[in-house]
Amino acid sequence: MKNKILILACVAVFAFFLGGAFLVYSSYIKTQELQAKVKLEQEKTKQEMIKSQNEQQQMA
Repeated sequence: MKNKILILACVAVFAFFLGGAFLVYSSYIKTQELQAKVKLEQEKTKQEMIKSQNEQQQMA
């Protein structure tokens, strides 16, 4: 009986840490996705600024 309780406790602790690891990994993936989106937006903004500067130079 004590053996069963010990095994159940170990399984519960293992499941708890496995769940925590999954949440950390999921959060990491979301962070990576957000960083990629930010980089894309920065690149778009950079391209728009260059385009705007070129148009201003052509008008002058």
